[in-house]
Amino acid sequence: MTENTKDGVHTEFYENGQRKKMTTYENGKKELEGTYKNDLINGLVRRWYENGQQELEVNIIDDLKQGVQIGWYENGQKEKEINYDNGVITNPKYWNEDGSVKE
Repeated sequence: MTENTKDGVHTEFYENGQRKKMTTYENGKKELEGTYKNDLINGLVRRWYENGQQELEVNIIDDLKQGVQIGWYENGQKEKEINYDNGVITNPKYWNEDGSVKE
């Protein structure tokens, strides 16, 4: 198996019937967490690196990114901050892995 081998998908449901999906790495740490409504991604979506460091956080409404998406490098340094308006990118900001602003 490779270092990034995944070990399947675990699906849970909220009491209100809304489906919550969580995928885990083979080591048991969370890889992806999000919610669905009417088979569309709705709500906060988070993704983690295999080492447990958060990689991404974004709000999605009816399968469209909405609001601020934040991404991090595996070392924990912020990589990007992108604003979305109904899936359209506005005012993106990017950083290098050392924390300096990307030009």
